[in-house]
Amino acid sequence: MNDNNTTTDKAFQEVEFVKGPVEFTKEFIKASRQIFKLISMHTKVSTVQMADSIGLSTRQVLKYLKRLQELDKIARVGGRKMVEWKIIDEEYEEFFDRI
Repeated sequence: MNDNNTTTDKAFQEVEFVKGPVEFTKEFIKASRQIFKLISMHTKVSTVQMADSIGLSTRQVLKYLKRLQELDKIARVGGRKMVEWKIIDEEYEEFFDRI
């Protein structure tokens, strides 16, 4: 029997995987700005309309929306059919007042 394998197995069992901080990619930053702009123009914009306007897939827009919600930048208000988006990010909300 090879004792070397059992020590390696124990080392793998003791390793704990911790999710590190999420970094912002250029694509996410660009898309989030466009999402903010679309929401500020029309709060009832759908994910399909966002995807068409931004030029991304609906699935990718959904991922970005989920991430923005987790970061407390936007909030989804309403049910499944009557969705309305609200921008919570104060820095962005005040952006249009400064222009």
